[in-house]
Amino acid sequence: MTGGGFGGSVVAVVKAENVQKVEDAVNAEYRKISGIDASIFVTGACDGAAFCRI
Repeated sequence: MTGGGFGGSVVAVVKAENVQKVEDAVNAEYRKISGIDASIFVTGACDGAAFCRI
């Protein structure tokens, strides 16, 4: 868990083939407990920090 208190964040390292299964399970349980939908952001690893001009 990252962040603190209620509404913190979770970082989960999941194999690519299991992402949808984990996302579905988290959404279902979070909705059951809180009554609201979870905000899930699927990302991937990269080569490290870099400068990006926006």
